[in-house]
Amino acid sequence: MIFSPLNGHIVVKRLGSEKVTRGGIILPDNAQKESQIGKVRAVYSEYVDHEGHLRAPLVKAGDTILFPKYEGEEIVLDGEKLVVMKDTCVRGLIHEYDAPASDGNGEPYERKTQRLTQEAYAEASA
Repeated sequence: MIFSPLNGHIVVKRLGSEKVTRGGIILPDNAQKESQIGKVRAVYSEYVDHEGHLRAPLVKAGDTILFPKYEGEEIVLDGEKLVVMKDTCVRGLIHEYDAPASDGNGEPYERKTQRLTQEAYAEASA
């Protein structure tokens, strides 16, 4: 079955939820939390919003996204659980990449980013 979302809606497949806690406890199905991360399966084509502007999709099929826990409407198509929601409800895109551990000068990127952010905050506060 093919489902084509309309008027700013997207179809998302939730990615797997945690089955084991950090402490190693295996959670039963009824205790597992719904994942807030999903893969976009289908998007709408352009549409005219309520203000009369032509809107293009904010995400594309295949994107990995973060969305609110109780957002959208759950449907089942061909035995697969999917969520239909507005694309404006997407909180962000999740990108996977392999970053080097340091900047080449020995300072880890994480610490360097934190230091630069603190310096920018100090300058803005002054």
